[in-house]
Amino acid sequence: MNLSDKLDLTGKLIIQKINIQHKTIDECEIKNSITLNGRELVAKLFSSETNQQVKPVNYVAVGKGSKEFVATDNQLADEVYRQPIQEIHLQRIDPDTQEPRVKLILTVDLEADNEKVNDVPLTEAGLFSAESDVSGESDVMYNRVQFPPVNKTKDFKLTLIWEIIF
Repeated sequence: MNLSDKLDLTGKLIIQKINIQHKTIDECEIKNSITLNGRELVAKLFSSETNQQVKPVNYVAVGKGSKEFVATDNQLADEVYRQPIQEIHLQRIDPDTQEPRVKLILTVDLEADNEKVNDVPLTEAGLFSAESDVSGESDVMYNRVQFPPVNKTKDFKLTLIWEIIF
């Protein structure tokens, strides 16, 4: 009988370009990197030593930075825009197998008419536990993803779908 388990957090970002006819015209998947602060955020859920309430991840930020991922970073290299997460779904994966998992799916749409991201070569995104849509000192960047430039235009919306496996 195996009594051990491991909490191996993994995740990926799915980026979809969706045209004004609501058809997906391009899609890519990128594995994400979890920050040290992001891991600590999850660890605090198990700790009675922290007197503070753990604020969940509630924002997605996108940027145009090219800096390599560093686990101790707590912000994007060059943040352009931040938006509240619009949809959150939780589902069990293979509950009857030897390695059952839970998948958390977070979705944000950057609409076609979003002037803050249009005509910007987006290259990075991150999930944040934050007080507002303005970057702040108390924010926690859970993870960061870098990807080839996506030149957002008014001709399509960009849907960001984060899948995190616990």
